[in-house]
Amino acid sequence: MSNFVNPKQVEKYIKKYDMQYFILLGMRSNGKSCAVRNYALKRAYYFGEMFFYLRRYSLDMRKFMIESYFESVTGFDVSEITNGDFTKIKVKENKIFVCNETIKNGKKVIDWGQQVGYCGSLSDSEHLKSLNFPNCNKIIFEEFVTDKVYMTNETNLLFNLVSTVFRNNAGVVFLIGNTISEINPYFREFELTKIESQKANSIDIYENDNTKIAVWLTAPIDTSNLASNKMSFGEKARMIKNGDWDRSKKRHLERDYKEYNVLYTMVFVFNNKSFLMELLEYKDKHIWYISRKTSEVQKDTRLISDSFVESDICTIGFIPLNQNENRAFNLLKQGKIAYSDNLTGTQFIQCYEQMEKGIR
Repeated sequence: MSNFVNPKQVEKYIKKYDMQYFILLGMRSNGKSCAVRNYALKRAYYFGEMFFYLRRYSLDMRKFMIESYFESVTGFDVSEITNGDFTKIKVKENKIFVCNETIKNGKKVIDWGQQVGYCGSLSDSEHLKSLNFPNCNKIIFEEFVTDKVYMTNETNLLFNLVSTVFRNNAGVVFLIGNTISEINPYFREFELTKIESQKANSIDIYENDNTKIAVWLTAPIDTSNLASNKMSFGEKARMIKNGDWDRSKKRHLERDYKEYNVLYTMVFVFNNKSFLMELLEYKDKHIWYISRKTSEVQKDTRLISDSFVESDICTIGFIPLNQNENRAFNLLKQGKIAYSDNLTGTQFIQCYEQMEKGIR
């Protein structure tokens, strides 16, 4: 299929850029995951280079879910990769093996082959520190982008896990995700300043100290002839079918902005995104209006930020400074909010929820 990601491209870019972190982003089902695990399994099977399969939560690491992830599908065929020696991937005690599975006397019999990898979750990373993962030089972090709330200090958890798995050796971490949300602690930690403007089917390279990060925004595939093309519609379909950043339909003002009185303004900054928040009034009815803040924050502006600012009118989180603010912040909890556009609304909600959870 045209623009479908394949293992040869993955190998080509690894050799060309020699990166430590390889971020693959794009629409769903365009071959990103298959290509990476195809490449990883080949290197493990033929060269003894183990990989570590990683997800965010331990619930995602149940045995049947891991084995389902490694089932043979188009773009990833265990039998083809192992030259017919093995047909399946199985998990035993957080270790990943190639194997064959047969039925004898009505019972399932597994012929275990060599170990090719390990598996674990970020939420269990504290319990992995004392373990050793010999010959492991790849980490595959699936679905590292989410439109939900990230774990507290998640980037630090990943860096610590990388240190645990690789020890003093070199390796590459694959971060695979769909274009769900640009509000992402990894984008900020890696200082991916061009991510919003990056063109499809391009690779941008960033260097932070001695660490090289490659970001591949994969090309969208043509879904017009796929049966699944009929299963989604509206704003969400743009992300699923085209690989656009997700923007869900959000509430807008019910009348012209000029008909409202502006009672109060503040600025909310989170994950390098800035929002102008205006408390509007119309006939004794109140609503917050959120728009993108594109200019510099002026001195003495009431500021909500995820970074420490030496100002008496800045708080790290929606902490009211007085009773009036307390009543105004209650409107946020009640959902009395309107947005200038859908993308601003989508990003504000994601930032607000992460701020409320205490993500730093």
